[in-house]
Amino acid sequence: MAKQKRERATIKDNPFVGQHRYTLYKMAIRQFNNAIEQGFYLEAITICESMIADRLESRCEELNKPLGFQMLGKLIKTLKQVEVDKELRGVVINDLDEWRLNRNTALHEIVKFEKGEFPDWENRVEVSKVYAEEGMAIFRKIDTRMSKIRRENQ
Repeated sequence: MAKQKRERATIKDNPFVGQHRYTLYKMAIRQFNNAIEQGFYLEAITICESMIADRLESRCEELNKPLGFQMLGKLIKTLKQVEVDKELRGVVINDLDEWRLNRNTALHEIVKFEKGEFPDWENRVEVSKVYAEEGMAIFRKIDTRMSKIRRENQ
């Protein structure tokens, strides 16, 4: 059975979507901060990824390229083709795409290592903290720029 494409909720569908999304973001940022404080950096990375993907899905809709729920790679590829704002495009193509690769390493290779390598657990954990903090910084750049674009286009 084919998987049905999931559609992102928008304020056009229901006027309460914006407030509900704001509440979820507020709670996600709180959970991100708790995860960082407690050393749960992989959790913090996944929270950043979800928030970033949500912002980019929203941006794709604004550019008349709705994708529904997508992974970062697909969102980045689409925005490389259609993003008209140079600053946001730069963040997506440069900062985010590099972070996506680091995120993949942190989340999917935490116990994997190459021949001849003997990684240190504490080092991997600390690097994951850096990636989590970078993810939040990228989210804030994207969110701030999108807010400015929306204000300019009103």
